[in-house]
Amino acid sequence: MAGAGGAGRRAALAASGHRLGLLLPDDDALEPAAKARADDAPAPIRRLLAARPGSPVLRWSAKLANYYLRRYYADGTAQTCRSPRPSPASRTATSRATC
Repeated sequence: MAGAGGAGRRAALAASGHRLGLLLPDDDALEPAAKARADDAPAPIRRLLAARPGSPVLRWSAKLANYYLRRYYADGTAQTCRSPRPSPASRTATSRATC
């Protein structure tokens, strides 16, 4: 897959059934369901999410420890997810987030 780069990896993930999510900053002023819908995202990001049904919206907050994200669901519940630590040699993630 030479030259395909990130696009090739994204296509392979999508074909395997994995959902490609979005990462947005967390905002305490929003209700959890609004966070799940990405109501605070710019219009192009909301259109991207609409084009990817079932894709998760993950939220980052300085209040969470390093390597943690939060996923909000439409029913108002939330799940804290551990993201992979980067490899010291390459500074790239060595595994996928567990969420």
